[in-house]
Amino acid sequence: MQQVKSNFVNPAGLAVLAALALLSAYFGIDLLFAVLAGAFLLCLISWLWTRSSLKKLDVRTGTRVVCGFPGDTLDVDVTLSNDKFIPVVWLRAELPAGEAACVSMAEEDAAVFSWVMPHQSLEWTETLSAVKRGVKAFGCVEASSGDGFGLSENSVSIPLDTELRAVVFPSLIEVDVSGILSRLSEMELSKKGMYTDASLIQNVRDYSGSESFRDVNWRLLAKGGDLMVNIREKMDVRRTCLFVDLQSCSRAETVETPSGPETVHRLMEEELERMLSLAASLISQLSVRGVICSLAIPGYDVHDEATGTVRREARTVRPAEGEDQAETLLTALAEIDYQGGSTELPLEQISGEYHALGQMFCLARKKSRRLDALDAAQPLPVWYVLPEDDGSGRIIEETELLR
Repeated sequence: MQQVKSNFVNPAGLAVLAALALLSAYFGIDLLFAVLAGAFLLCLISWLWTRSSLKKLDVRTGTRVVCGFPGDTLDVDVTLSNDKFIPVVWLRAELPAGEAACVSMAEEDAAVFSWVMPHQSLEWTETLSAVKRGVKAFGCVEASSGDGFGLSENSVSIPLDTELRAVVFPSLIEVDVSGILSRLSEMELSKKGMYTDASLIQNVRDYSGSESFRDVNWRLLAKGGDLMVNIREKMDVRRTCLFVDLQSCSRAETVETPSGPETVHRLMEEELERMLSLAASLISQLSVRGVICSLAIPGYDVHDEATGTVRREARTVRPAEGEDQAETLLTALAEIDYQGGSTELPLEQISGEYHALGQMFCLARKKSRRLDALDAAQPLPVWYVLPEDDGSGRIIEETELLR
């Protein structure tokens, strides 16, 4: 969008100056004609220069993702190239953080340059401030430039060659994971490091005489085959999966409307952020202790005014081999944009992947009957991280985790 500082640096203003110059020449007023003609040429050059100054500019960043926690500064290396044959007299460039975003940038931190010569490249570092949990995608750089006379300037959005993502993880709090580790250790001692899944047969092998008759494959024997025993799927007990019960951070309220009483869902934002911070802190502490972690995230509705309500599918997040486990899982927590309402439990995913997910710990503000379905989705009992013990005998109180 062009920001004109002179009323004559635009097509209408130039037409007025040209008409006045022609009239002064027609009536023989030479001095006035010279002044008007000079003003016309100056404004024309300013207008053309401003229009062309921001063309053929290429912008790229040195990284695709920057990550941090609230309060951190995120540095982004930016390179801008002037790929045309005329110089840019002055240039102001910045990443458009916008309002209410997870990152911010002070206006005075914008990069300002003078005389960007033809086919010259500039490099600078943008410093973003991490404000709150979330993800911000940058697809362009906001750039402003103008002529050397200060008559006009122009502002455009220059697309980045690749999208930049700023990821702000949940805040970390002090936690004590000895309660979780002790339960994993108890299972490791009782199962010799592995939990055998009695329902999933991986393969069969010959009977050696030392196996239990419970492992004999009676179906093959009944068909006249040799005596074989089942090799069942095993699960490493040093694996753990955290399920974040987002719905427990939503409260249903009845409000009066012109059409009658209506139920609305209110998000308890502070409780949600506390839960996600607790999950992030557990992942960070368990990761450094060699525990393989994963996440189970329920499905929920995202309210988008532009496209209408969008449904986020329930899913599990398991870092691939070679990935930074903590960064992958903390990024998944940062991407959660739950706004309240009912959620869908990832029961199908848990049932199909439980041997790779491990012992499940459910983070919830309160235990409800809907969460009982988690127990049925996999063979190991679910442990709950709750503020108070509900008497089930399978509760890790929050006071055991928070220091």
